[in-house]
Amino acid sequence: MKCVKQMCRLLVVILVVAFSFASIVSPAHAEALVATNQAAADSTLESLEAEAAASGIGVRIVNGVTVFHTRDGLDLEIAKICDGSDGVKYHEEVMTLESALAWQLSLQTDMGIAGDSEERIMSAMPVATMYPVCYAQRDPMWNDVLLGYGTNLNRPTIGQQGCYVVCAAMEAATYGIGLYDYLADPHSLNTWLSSNGGFGWDTTDGAYTNISFEKMSSLPGGIIGGTEQSFQHTGYDQYSRAWYFMAGQVPQHPEYKPSLPIMEMENVLGVHFCAWYQSDGMSTPETNRIVQPTLNDFSDTSLKCSVKDAEDSSKQYYPVGNSDLMRVGWKS
Repeated sequence: MKCVKQMCRLLVVILVVAFSFASIVSPAHAEALVATNQAAADSTLESLEAEAAASGIGVRIVNGVTVFHTRDGLDLEIAKICDGSDGVKYHEEVMTLESALAWQLSLQTDMGIAGDSEERIMSAMPVATMYPVCYAQRDPMWNDVLLGYGTNLNRPTIGQQGCYVVCAAMEAATYGIGLYDYLADPHSLNTWLSSNGGFGWDTTDGAYTNISFEKMSSLPGGIIGGTEQSFQHTGYDQYSRAWYFMAGQVPQHPEYKPSLPIMEMENVLGVHFCAWYQSDGMSTPETNRIVQPTLNDFSDTSLKCSVKDAEDSSKQYYPVGNSDLMRVGWKS
């Protein structure tokens, strides 16, 4: 019996020691796991940063300010996330630096550019198509209406220089926005913008004729959730950006509905704005189409043109090759 008691005491001691050892080792093991996980995360971040740096993506300093540079040419604000580490602010949301890098690299891989060859590397995607309300700026209903507002009665008319306002009216009408009891058109939108601070001063015109596109988000009905401006970064980025908006699949913003981008285009006759209503995300001529508002034939079929390939060179347009890519009043 005495032996049994001694054996029991010994067993208890062993269990106590074992439990104590486990209590001592577990935190150490946990710390080791955390350190391992952190090391893995740091390694992943470093790897992403290195890969992104080769494409000009990532954290950089611009005019003494630290920013996150995107493949679209935007410089996004660096902000703190909940754990105190640096994150990237994008449309009032803050994502981790790792997520931002992965997002940008994913765009480049799946929807991006293939180096100097300027050939798209992207999986097959359905053609995104909007069904625009088409307007011509020389339509007699508004051809002679003075653009914007001001005391200078010699300022340009919509027919002369109103392509931007006409495209904005196409966008509003395509979304079903009404103005003054009728579907928005270039005349009514010009009037509404003039009455709501929708034009900025133009020294050359001596009047308020520069459309302030941000005002589009204030149009009645709350149909336009906000405005976006995309910037050209390399080669074919115009096509993928157009696709994103028309398909309603803007990265990080699932709330965006299919929207009609307004793109600055150029051809043998000059440069002006068009409404881009169809895209395959690549530069395929047959499936990248715009509404070209300067034509004298006002029918929908005449106003609609291929972006890159048409028998009539006056209807053959290309996205402008500067930092101004496109403006979109995205549909909410």
